Amino acid sequence: LDAVVCTNRLACRLASTVGQIEEERIFHCAYGTEVPSQLPKQTANSVFTIGYSGRLEQPQKRIHDLVDIGLCLRDRRLPFRMLIAGAGPEELAFRQRISACELNEYFEWLGYVPSHELKRRLYQSSDALVVTSSWETGPIVVWEAMAAGTPVVTSRYTGSGLEGLLEHEMNCLMFDVGDIHSASDGLQRLQQNARCGATIRAAAFETVTQRLSYDVSVARWDSILCEIGHREPKRCK
Repeated sequence: LDAVVCTNRLACRLASTVGQIEEERIFHCAYGTEVPSQLPKQTANSVFTIGYSGRLEQPQKRIHDLVDIGLCLRDRRLPFRMLIAGAGPEELAFRQRISACELNEYFEWLGYVPSHELKRRLYQSSDALVVTSSWETGPIVVWEAMAAGTPVVTSRYTGSGLEGLLEHEMNCLMFDVGDIHSASDGLQRLQQNARCGATIRAAAFETVTQRLSYDVSVARWDSILCEIGHREPKRCK
């Protein structure tokens, strides 16, 4: 290979350590995200609404953490609902656990939602987006939520530090993977502190505008491809 272009820093690291590709031949270009010209207004919900979008599975996405978060918020007597967008192999067990914990009234199922409908059906309907993953190569749902003006409460998943885009208490709220109480603290904070939410929304929108828009991504691709095109091809041994 003459070059590799990765859309996230974690993939860059893997290309180097696992793929044994020379560092100077590895390039990073983040996903482009549709970003409106102005920060969208946030929907006024009568009940604090938490959105989740992703594959319904446990090892990476840790969806059962959502049940534990639900139990924690209920124990704190905080009104909430969770919108679940996604499908996957753990869906049946996930639903069964929700029923066993008597949380059915708090969960609303959207099923699989095409990417072009997520803004309307999830982000614009949510007061916060929660991410519980153990590792991610983005995720693009975080950038989309930020562009839609939805505050993000996310785990410090493997890959989040490498990317250098998420800043706790600046453009998002973060918690250690599996730390249910800290995750619930972040959601409660957004529910009860409008100023905190407004600050995070504004900073997050600035992040996606300056670093993750389609224009920024296309310009980066152009720069990378031009640089690769002017390099001498590798010689086969």
